[in-house]
Amino acid sequence: TVNSDGENQIITVVNYRIGIHKTDEKGNPLSNASVVIKDENGNPVDAWISDGTVHHPKGLQEGHVYTLHEEQSEQLQGYYLSHDVTIDLSDLRQDMDVTMVDDMITVQIEKVDEQGNPVTDIRLQLIDQTGNKVIPLPQDGFTGKEPIVLEGILEAGHTYILEEIQWKEGYHPSTSIRFELPLYGTATPLVIRMMDLSTDISVWKQDDQGKPVAGAGLQIIEAKIDEDGNYVPAYDED
Repeated sequence: TVNSDGENQIITVVNYRIGIHKTDEKGNPLSNASVVIKDENGNPVDAWISDGTVHHPKGLQEGHVYTLHEEQSEQLQGYYLSHDVTIDLSDLRQDMDVTMVDDMITVQIEKVDEQGNPVTDIRLQLIDQTGNKVIPLPQDGFTGKEPIVLEGILEAGHTYILEEIQWKEGYHPSTSIRFELPLYGTATPLVIRMMDLSTDISVWKQDDQGKPVAGAGLQIIEAKIDEDGNYVPAYDED
């Protein structure tokens, strides 16, 4: 070939076989990932969508260093993106295999009280704020003794809101939790802990001198606010 100065330029094409493997963290082939190879100047040389087989790039030249880069793909959900991988062909003397790994996104949702004990029968809702949709949860969102585990469901780079939509007596409803999944991460589960405080009430009976009063009969009834802003019994007493 001839360069911009009109001088002859020798280009040595790679004579060895290069194989690009796209897998998950367990080594299983991964499809639907968007992968591109860039040269030293950041220009794309080869690009493809993984299909579970080994990709053999063409057009690479010996003596050069390339970057294997993954881009976000709507077809691949539930995995973090892989960090860039360097392909160094400056001293290539044999076939080369390169593996690019995507770790599965795992989120663990725990519903506990202030003592760290599981709180059951609370219904949760998870909203994908980025995708503007509700994510279906196991057991229709009701909590049990074990955490709710979401494997390969949520999307990297998205923001989510976890909220209570049904609660039970004896606990204060928790405030909503907003969290964002990064583009890059590991298979280590992300733990989201939502706490409900128990509604324990202490009643102290005393006289006008502040001394304890024993033997007084007390009753706790449900109240409501009337039209005048006063607290009244929520139901008629017999």
